[in-house]
Amino acid sequence: MLVNQKNWSCPKKQKARWETIISQYQKHFGNSLPTDSQYWTMCGQCGTENGEPLDGCEPSQLIADGLILPEQFYGVEINPEIHVLNVKAFPHLNWINDDFYHAMVVEQSQNNFNPAIVNADLPQTPDGGGAYISKLLAFLTETAGDVLFIANLILRMKYYTAKDGDYVINLLNDYPQFRYAMSEGNWKLADGFYEYNGAGNTGSRIYMGSFVFVKIC
Repeated sequence: MLVNQKNWSCPKKQKARWETIISQYQKHFGNSLPTDSQYWTMCGQCGTENGEPLDGCEPSQLIADGLILPEQFYGVEINPEIHVLNVKAFPHLNWINDDFYHAMVVEQSQNNFNPAIVNADLPQTPDGGGAYISKLLAFLTETAGDVLFIANLILRMKYYTAKDGDYVINLLNDYPQFRYAMSEGNWKLADGFYEYNGAGNTGSRIYMGSFVFVKIC
């Protein structure tokens, strides 16, 4: 049984990664990341309870598809138990047990921050995650060069009224940090947004939306 009871290697999640990360990066930038750049992600669980790699999990998929090299992967997980399993499963990758934003701030302060892709896979609704997304975009506006930013949010779940893309963008525009990023960071929102059922056995009760932002200096 997975610690967080979600299967981050399920086919729905793999398809979503292809549509929102791999194909979008290749469309705007190239087939693979420059060797001196990094891939940052809220990684979730990538190892089994025995510390073995999960087939089709995020680092396995992106490395196998040739998008990144192992040393370019920076996986941030706030749950220490999941972090330990990830380290055991993929000891050659970069793992950080911290809040996602704080982890990037620390690496940037140590001159070890050069993201080409930032994947913010939030287990939150737009109402709960809008401020955090805005803070991330503002930070990347000031610290990153060419970068692809993906924001994953819950659009529908039990006891939560379903939301659409227009609702999310209108909500984000209420935050000063989002408006700052859009005006100063040369960000562009990719056409439309990607929708899919959530990962794992509970997927039919949760509907996700991915919003892709592109920054080209």
